[in-house]
Amino acid sequence: MARGPASVLFVALLAVAAPAAAQCGLSGAMIANYGMGCAVQATPITITATFSPASCLFTTAWTASPSCCNVFYRGSILAIGVQPANVPLPNGCTLYIQPLLAFDLGQTRSFTLPIPPIAAGATFYLQAANYFFFTFCPCLVYEFTDGLSVTFF
Repeated sequence: MARGPASVLFVALLAVAAPAAAQCGLSGAMIANYGMGCAVQATPITITATFSPASCLFTTAWTASPSCCNVFYRGSILAIGVQPANVPLPNGCTLYIQPLLAFDLGQTRSFTLPIPPIAAGATFYLQAANYFFFTFCPCLVYEFTDGLSVTFF
């Protein structure tokens, strides 16, 4: 896959540890949800995030449908990109980002990342997915959160 300036910047941001709290250099983040999640059960799942300028830590978390009736939660994936998307997926789901990186987090539904001052002015897009084992198939079935846009300042 070709690496453009945005992907190089993103990888550089992940490679650089955030400075000490007194030297964070960022005053906040504009965080906005967009689109609608889909679910294995009835209620669409959502993604949320917070940013602490005191510690330069960005934390995101998301919900999951409950395991029930031959449907068992197996894990989560978090995707991060630098461009939004709108790609229809099976079961009424939508991919709202163009993933640059994806992390299989096992059964963890949260992720914390130190953000360096170089991220000021950068916008990132996040979306999470949970996967479930259906005993009927047997197969894995996915549900997706809404999209999340984050701009650091």
